[in-house]
Amino acid sequence: MKALVLGGAGFVGSELCSYPQDMGDEVTILEASLFEEDALVTDEAGASSPCRLARGDVRNLADLLPVMEVADEVVNPAAISNDPASPSPSVARRAS
Repeated sequence: MKALVLGGAGFVGSELCSYPQDMGDEVTILEASLFEEDALVTDEAGASSPCRLARGDVRNLADLLPVMEVADEVVNPAAISNDPASPSPSVARRAS
């Protein structure tokens, strides 16, 4: 199966990506990368993730639809936290 994890390079999404992989699923993540570091892009040793990384924003249908069309399952932990680095409260509400 093909799994899509929205926000898969973030704190929660990066943890969730291992579950479909452990079941043998091919995993794609859709990540806007609003901040400098992505948890999933590399691990602590600097190794690349086995997930396919698609850059895009869940708030933009042009980014979202192409990756959803080929997915058998979608996991949506995408959100912008209440982190002080968040661009603005209104952006956080639209993404979460």
